[in-house]
Amino acid sequence: MRAAIVLASLVFILALDVFASARVIRSDLISQPQKVAWLLFAWLVPILGATLALQVSRELDTPGPITGASGLAGSGDEGVTWVSGDAGGCGHGDGGGCGDGGGDGGGH
Repeated sequence: MRAAIVLASLVFILALDVFASARVIRSDLISQPQKVAWLLFAWLVPILGATLALQVSRELDTPGPITGASGLAGSGDEGVTWVSGDAGGCGHGDGGGCGDGGGDGGGH
């Protein structure tokens, strides 16, 4: 029983290190020296190193928020509309223009 637990733990650690190594190697945003450092860390400190290497490679590969996604220049917050209650439209006050039927409810 004890040997099975040790073997399963070793297989898990090996699989985690292999998976983390593959993710680090495939990352386009990590430079070559950084890849070497992360691979060494993952294999020399197996569980912690592999977990951190996976986290870093995931954060670097995940695209961040797109600023100005509302079509406006700036920080991206300008295009956010908060609607509460029974506001009838987007708040332009000119009878519409947003494609939602217009109105002069809650504003930008």
